[in-house]
Amino acid sequence: MSNTSLKQKIFLGFIGIIVMLVLLEILLRLGGLLYNVHRDLRNATSFSSNEIRILCVGESTTALGGGDSYPSQLQQILNQRRPDKKFTVINKGMISSTSLKILAELEGWLDTYRPNIVVGMIGINDPLHSEISNTFWARVKDFFQDMRVYKFFKLLAERLEEKWKGQGMSSVHWQESSQDTAQEQQLQTMLSLLKESDIALSHWNDVYARQPQGNQREIFKQKIIEAEKQQAWILASIGRYYKNREDYAQAAKYFQMAIKFFPHNLLFYSELGSCYREQGYYQKALEIFQSIDSLPGHPQIAEIELARCFAALGRNQEARALYANVAYMDYKNIAIYHEASLWLEEHGYLQQAKDVLLKAIRGLVRDRVVYERLISLSEKMGNPKDAELYRKQLGSYVSFGTGKGHFTTYAYNKIVEDVLKRHIQFIGMQYPLHNIGLLKDILKSNRYFPKIVFVENKTNFQAALKREEYTTYFADNFAGDFGHCTFLGNKLIAENLADAVLKVINEPHPSL
Repeated sequence: MSNTSLKQKIFLGFIGIIVMLVLLEILLRLGGLLYNVHRDLRNATSFSSNEIRILCVGESTTALGGGDSYPSQLQQILNQRRPDKKFTVINKGMISSTSLKILAELEGWLDTYRPNIVVGMIGINDPLHSEISNTFWARVKDFFQDMRVYKFFKLLAERLEEKWKGQGMSSVHWQESSQDTAQEQQLQTMLSLLKESDIALSHWNDVYARQPQGNQREIFKQKIIEAEKQQAWILASIGRYYKNREDYAQAAKYFQMAIKFFPHNLLFYSELGSCYREQGYYQKALEIFQSIDSLPGHPQIAEIELARCFAALGRNQEARALYANVAYMDYKNIAIYHEASLWLEEHGYLQQAKDVLLKAIRGLVRDRVVYERLISLSEKMGNPKDAELYRKQLGSYVSFGTGKGHFTTYAYNKIVEDVLKRHIQFIGMQYPLHNIGLLKDILKSNRYFPKIVFVENKTNFQAALKREEYTTYFADNFAGDFGHCTFLGNKLIAENLADAVLKVINEPHPSL
């Protein structure tokens, strides 16, 4: 009898917990509904207000750069152009994130920052062919994670954890402030290492000078050579720091010192020549790059730089020969193929430009821009059959978010809905050099599609890359046809986006 009574108590206790959780879920939903009504009235976009808050969401292309990032530059540009208003731009880019992770964080960001405008540049990290899971257990998991009770206890746990760690809300701005000081800390670290290396090198030189001839002396000589190489790499790292900051004169000094300690290093010469070229000292740069042929290592690193120098000096036949030769070289950086083919096309060497692009797709078949340019070149050359062939190949190319069931499509549409249903303006921004049509295709079935403001970054970057080399605007090429932006690359994005933001403010959408 006692066992039955105990079972009944356990059962009743279990039912009681379920009833309590259901009631709590109902209360939280009712409370949330009332709060949403109040919040939507409060958040309804009104550009007569003095302060305008802009939330930028994305991945590392948004997050990185500190003061050089496009959100930071956007805030500066907007406040300069419209001093009558106060613009606050919040950078919530997440390194190595996906669209689903951004979606998961979005609601909290909207509640915390109450933005007037949300800018999304999203999807580049989403793996190809990833499908939304439709399994039974995945749906059960989604059901529970969507419950207010689950979110309530999850939020409570996070707040307790923050309090335990002593972080509180001060952690919100940690990423931004740490990015601003990271590069300066890096320089200080390298300068400290340089000082330590100087001491070590002096020590081994003194020891070597006091040693008589013999095996011991040769050992100390080897120590000196190793110390000099270490010194050279530290100097080159400092040079690279200044080069990234576009202080090419200072960078050149450090690369020159590095070469004195390690005179046969291909990379140091290449970096020095690049600094000369960036300063317009093309003849000095030519001498550096031509001397690289005598150094151990592959001469590919010098050929493209030589082509740039010849092009800048107007020695077009020599530049043509080197750019055309790219069609027979194996470069890991696809930007070199784009650069070479663009120069050849602009100077009327269409077949050679096409050959360079064909070489590129043999090893980089997923580069969409290469196919687009092959289509354009084929049409210019009067080869409609080739153009149609490349168009079909492009059509079979899977761009992010375009596959049926791909989670980018789901997540991006959900992000748009979550923003616009709160009466917050959404700006969908495309990545540099990508077609805005791809983004519109992802969102064209969205009920809020007419309310979305689209910003493309293809025309501005294509024009810029005709004036300057790829590395002026991109620090790498992680995405194939573009990479993480330099200060100038982010400036292009920020200026372009600022135009769209000011247009939204001056001519707010009638739905807002």
